Amino acid sequence: MRKRIPFGDRNPRATAAAKILYRKDPMTGRRRSLREISALLAADGFVTARGTPPTASTVAGLLRSPLPRRNRTSTARQTRSPEEQ
Repeated sequence: MRKRIPFGDRNPRATAAAKILYRKDPMTGRRRSLREISALLAADGFVTARGTPPTASTVAGLLRSPLPRRNRTSTARQTRSPEEQ
């Protein structure tokens, strides 16, 4: 039996995109609904394994989850102090 992988783990960029889409509009002060975010994510190609748009509860889970970590080896290398070398 295969283990179910959460949508946000399969699509880490979807988590970041959902958080950006959920921000308040600076002009109107309004947030998008979870269903609107779902439709926009599907339009950007973030669909479920069955090819359907994510549900509103899936989008809510994405908004609750932490942002994905970047690959630390490629973005920033940890440097050692001269005493440690």
